[in-house]
Amino acid sequence: MPHDHRIGQLVEEAFAFVYPTTKEERLESILSLLTKFKFTLVSGVIPIDTVLRDRTGNCLPLVCVLVSMLRETGFTWKEVFALIGYMKAVRPIAMHAYALVKNSKRDYLIAIDPQGMKPEVCTVEHFLSRHSALVLFNDHLQALTPPDIHQVLAATDR
Repeated sequence: MPHDHRIGQLVEEAFAFVYPTTKEERLESILSLLTKFKFTLVSGVIPIDTVLRDRTGNCLPLVCVLVSMLRETGFTWKEVFALIGYMKAVRPIAMHAYALVKNSKRDYLIAIDPQGMKPEVCTVEHFLSRHSALVLFNDHLQALTPPDIHQVLAATDR
């Protein structure tokens, strides 16, 4: 996950007029900014430098930028993750990255597909019933097996 001054600059741009007080407002402001980035449907690695400079990228670097911005604005490592997987209805070669935001006070996820930066509220079970998850990660952890991924996402901090 990129952690440098450019992420902070993007956060400042997202919060240009007023600093959102709730995490939901911060998420909304960041998604509003990132919808201005161009999603490109290309395979392979696009360097973060290119994504930040050109404001264009495929799913993985856009998800990493989103997760980094959320972490920069107070979301904990237990709340935001990048996930690489594929839709169960699609052949495994069509892998895709998603950002997942856990709500520690409620039993749901906010799943964000970087192709449109539109949040979808769902349960962990619902998301994992539609997606084969290959890896879940952020700047503090990685989960590499379906049981580990489910355990991380289903854990509550109550």
